[in-house]
Amino acid sequence: MDLNTFLVGNTDRYTNASELELGTLVITSGRLRIRDPFIPDPNDQDGCLLQVPPGRYRTWVTLAEIDDMITKDRSTREAYLSIALADRTPTALDYADTLIPRPRPSFGALTGTDSATIAAFDDATVEVPQDALVDAIRADTPVPFGYANLPVGENNIITSHTGYGDGAFNVLLTHDSAGPIAIHIDFGILNTEEDDE
Repeated sequence: MDLNTFLVGNTDRYTNASELELGTLVITSGRLRIRDPFIPDPNDQDGCLLQVPPGRYRTWVTLAEIDDMITKDRSTREAYLSIALADRTPTALDYADTLIPRPRPSFGALTGTDSATIAAFDDATVEVPQDALVDAIRADTPVPFGYANLPVGENNIITSHTGYGDGAFNVLLTHDSAGPIAIHIDFGILNTEEDDE
């Protein structure tokens, strides 16, 4: 993967890309869960679990205007959901496997959805309040329609639509020699190994 052509953090280079702020994600346990929030009977193996320092983290979506796969019309889609862990300039882009607790699964940092929605939240959140989450996604405040930033106890749940919808998504990591800088869920509408223009 080429950091120089990675769209996240570089939307100012392109006329067809932008960022949408989703607010602050609160992690108190040091365990970040990324998964479909509407799984009927979730378990510890669902989605992707990453170890991060407890903190409050900026969360945003990188949007890209692309040709629709089916209609071929131009449409704006979510390319990445990102969570900033540190305010530094990255020097490398990789899969987020190093943040997975041991024993690490053979498939690495991967998540997915059957509801066209992905959620990021503290793994200590015992239960995702699905009815309240649906209402939050349908509302247009505090974040736009189709997204959510829902308080749950001392933490919160942030959700995003997932580009083209259902699927499996790689979880990426930008970093430098000092450590992780940001986590990025790649919704697969762009090739991170090629130029994103």
